[in-house]
Amino acid sequence: MNWTILWDMHRRAGGEGWSRAMESNEGEALQRAERFLKLGFVVYEIRDPKGVVAHDEAAIRRRFTPAPSPATQAEAP
Repeated sequence: MNWTILWDMHRRAGGEGWSRAMESNEGEALQRAERFLKLGFVVYEIRDPKGVVAHDEAAIRRRFTPAPSPATQAEAP
């Protein structure tokens, strides 16, 4: 049973043509998604082995976007 990461090099509307990567468990799927994001790719969602969306794009971005440093927060108006 595999987890599926739906991603692409550039944002496309709809799900047609999105690339798929498969991992054997959720942890590895999340690691792969993080690597894709670091490379500048779009990660649309991660699906569990049943095909249900386990992590949508917004959740994936929140998980892997670093929190602002305290110095950056102090500079904000």
